[in-house]
Amino acid sequence: MISTVVWLALIDSFDPCVFAIYSALLISASMISIRKTVTMGSVFIVSVYIGYLLFGMLLRYVALSLPRYVLAIATALYGTIIFLHTIAKRGRAGDGNVCREDEIVCKIGRILRLDKFMNRGTVFTFLIGFIAAFTLFPCTAGMYIIFNVLTIELSVIEWLPIVLFYIAIFISPLILILLSFIGIIRFKSIHNILLSNQDRIKLIGSILLIAISMYVLVTSVPTAPLILGTFSK
Repeated sequence: MISTVVWLALIDSFDPCVFAIYSALLISASMISIRKTVTMGSVFIVSVYIGYLLFGMLLRYVALSLPRYVLAIATALYGTIIFLHTIAKRGRAGDGNVCREDEIVCKIGRILRLDKFMNRGTVFTFLIGFIAAFTLFPCTAGMYIIFNVLTIELSVIEWLPIVLFYIAIFISPLILILLSFIGIIRFKSIHNILLSNQDRIKLIGSILLIAISMYVLVTSVPTAPLILGTFSK
């Protein structure tokens, strides 16, 4: 369970467009002071953590409301779309520091005009992170849906510490980027690693998403009526 949660959360966390928005926020703050950078980065991370936890509760409610096979079919289709889209756009030139026009996440970010909230204090930074948790991050939340489907049998008390651990892994790239901005680690190395492997990570994630979805589908389809129908014939 722990290894599965770690892999799902890491693949779920990878979103270059969100990294670009977050990096732009930190760049603006770093022009003032290191302390400002730490404050803004920490506020953003905390708001994303809280927002994604609430979003997870919403997904759990949906997972409890719908049949598992319906969710499995939906996530399998989503994984297939991501796989085909990633294959189609591989090799295109682009700057990883800016949002590409063909990225859904970036289109949503531009529609919401989150850049307008930058440099307006910690309250607005919190709002950016919180809004992103419900709008930008869910665009790549297929793994989060699968996580909630796999843990659907757990009680809320059992589910809560696991989802808190999931989100802690999920925000780890944001923490690494913040540490790089304040000089603890090299920003270029972390940033380049994340961006240079984005297609590979998306392909692995989509394949994993499809595989787990098919497993959930096979194990959730009711077999009793089929068996009874066969014997009746």
